[in-house]
Amino acid sequence: MPPVPAIRPSEPLERGQTTILSTLNGGISIHRPAPTPRPGPAPKSTGQANTVLGRRLAGGQNEKQVIELFATVRLAQTDDGEPGDVDIANGRFEEDEEQEEDQYEYIPTKRYSYSREHKLAAIDYFQTTWKENKDGTPERLSLRYASRKLKINRKQLRNWVSNKEKIQAQKRGTFRACKERTSIQEPELERILNARFEKAREQGRKISYKWMIRHAKKIYEELHPARVIVHETGKRSYLGFRFSSGWYTGFRRRYSISLRCSTKRAQKSPE
Repeated sequence: MPPVPAIRPSEPLERGQTTILSTLNGGISIHRPAPTPRPGPAPKSTGQANTVLGRRLAGGQNEKQVIELFATVRLAQTDDGEPGDVDIANGRFEEDEEQEEDQYEYIPTKRYSYSREHKLAAIDYFQTTWKENKDGTPERLSLRYASRKLKINRKQLRNWVSNKEKIQAQKRGTFRACKERTSIQEPELERILNARFEKAREQGRKISYKWMIRHAKKIYEELHPARVIVHETGKRSYLGFRFSSGWYTGFRRRYSISLRCSTKRAQKSPE
């Protein structure tokens, strides 16, 4: 026997009226209209910046926060900071004059150091903030406009944007990226060479670049005689190590070696 088709009323039923439709459909129920939705809470102001197509606009809350962040860090490093930083820290922001944004470039009066978080905030402000033209069309911020708002050098902001990945890889709170320490290829050679250098310096001997390389090759030949090939002409070839200028500079930096030049003039005039 085929199932009984469900019967739908042609007219709406009154509230609380019991019908036979539910019995034919498999149960007894009371038809009630759907409740009207309750009005939600009134929307509150979030204080966020105005957006156009999901983009932040210049002059909004986001821009003020970044400008205040940079003004505060400058005031923490110096007494007065840049012109206008004291007003910005107190919540008074100067309006940008109606002029071409590429007309002039901001040049800071002093040098300041900014941490990783400040650099990332400046990059995010430059890349996500747009400026609304007079005709209502949005336009990306230029480096001159962004650097003038943040009161930093345009070249400095450009370098931050170019090295964004390196800045993100830094540790939190750091001001510059630390170079990874490379393992020393011949630590024993450098230790013996430094001992000979200190002994020669105590004797008052003149130390030069050629002296360093000559003694380094002698020590390498003593430590690894199998890696030294002596040709018929007397020339020696050293395998596995290059006595390059880069190694020489790193060796001097690791042992704080300074080759002082001998002069006949004292650094301080006698009393």
